[in-house]
Amino acid sequence: MDLNALGNLGEFIGAIGVIVSLIYVSVQLKQNTKAVRASSYQEISHNSLELLSLIISDPDMADIWGRGLDHGAEALDPVEHFRWHSMLLATFRHWDNLYYQYRNGMLEKELWKSYRFMIRSYLVRPGFRDWWLQHQDAFSESLQQLMRGWINTLDHAATREMSFHPAAEDE
Repeated sequence: MDLNALGNLGEFIGAIGVIVSLIYVSVQLKQNTKAVRASSYQEISHNSLELLSLIISDPDMADIWGRGLDHGAEALDPVEHFRWHSMLLATFRHWDNLYYQYRNGMLEKELWKSYRFMIRSYLVRPGFRDWWLQHQDAFSESLQQLMRGWINTLDHAATREMSFHPAAEDE
């Protein structure tokens, strides 16, 4: 074997080494992405449970939360209003993060749909919606756009429902 053939063989072996390295890096990257997603979901679940525990472990906070959602700030004294406002602020920060994670591929669609259902279910509560409309500028533009779309959809559905059931106003 001459020197030229050995050089070609060396290049071939080097190319195979590069390909094997790229395959290895690809496998490692996929495993890392899965680990990051799992960690992200674990953190999201932990934050969700912490927020819920603030309400379920404190009967006063549960009462404040319910009255605030149904009747808004007017139903609360100043201290209750501060607690309710703080809870909503923390909740929306959490949801802003959730939506960010979803948009950036770190939260799977299936999981986002479950949170989306919960968020949308709160939008029919007058106090919740009023609070959001007053404080939406404190959150990301993408969350604001998402919430505007949901509110418009809910308002459109309510208008459509009332047009089919004129007696509903009397109930």
